[in-house]
Amino acid sequence: MSNILFLDKMQQVIKSYDSDEFIESVQTKEITTNASELMNDTLSVSLPFDETIKDASYIAVNDTKEQEFSLYRILTAKDEDNLLSFEAVNFAVDELDNFIIKDIRPKNRSFSYVINQLLSESGCDWVLGVCEPIKTVSSTFYYTSMREALKALKALQELGAEFTFSIEITGNKITKKIIHCYNQIGKITNKRFEYGEEVLKIVHQQDRTNIVTALIGRGKGEEVGDGYGRRIEFSDVEWKKSNGKLLDKPKGQNWIEYPEMTKEYGIPSNGKMLPRKTVVVFDDVEDASELLQKTYDQLAYY
Repeated sequence: MSNILFLDKMQQVIKSYDSDEFIESVQTKEITTNASELMNDTLSVSLPFDETIKDASYIAVNDTKEQEFSLYRILTAKDEDNLLSFEAVNFAVDELDNFIIKDIRPKNRSFSYVINQLLSESGCDWVLGVCEPIKTVSSTFYYTSMREALKALKALQELGAEFTFSIEITGNKITKKIIHCYNQIGKITNKRFEYGEEVLKIVHQQDRTNIVTALIGRGKGEEVGDGYGRRIEFSDVEWKKSNGKLLDKPKGQNWIEYPEMTKEYGIPSNGKMLPRKTVVVFDDVEDASELLQKTYDQLAYY
């Protein structure tokens, strides 16, 4: 980290530090592999007590070679033994949850067009920066937050859509808030690290949050009078692995499941494992077979 700024509740810069002035500074950024969240991004810092920043509300970190910062909202601040410690979370996801889209229904529009349309409708002051996905979007965003809309766009992209959030600071204030969207963040480098030389320690961690082993897919609502009624499902569609399908899905079942995942991570009940289910909705899908395929794609993504 080359530069760390503390900001007040009006997002005005109070004081700037170099990273070597900190006792500890740890950023943890996780681009989540499922569509349940946009990004998990936290910051922990500690430094010698400084009266100037003890009531700060935000921390901005310049963690790239560019002139863009990651901005964090301080959740907890602790003053102990002449040290200040802060725990913070990326403020973008939190802020975007408070901008509401009333009614946007794009039909075969580009990914960048839809994001710009959502930003305009929500009234927030964010702008779109890099936008790599090229797939078109047909969906409905009705009385939903900007955060939920971006999560929905992420879910629509079978090949992936990953968001990052940054700001630009000029003088002592934020002058630009930017959403970047990539097909994939990170790449395989084929570089090998030797334990004991380049690697100080190896930590094995398992994350068992947001586990899903089966999905119920729901498509477009059936037209009823002036509106839409019950959504279509794929209960009457049958899949058999013996016929070349990706999973077995018998007729009459309204979900598709990875049995091996249920066996490992399911819900224990009377000596067996029940699937962990959730519902996905595809507002633009009107065919049951297509709905089953899209639901499978989403289950593989989860």
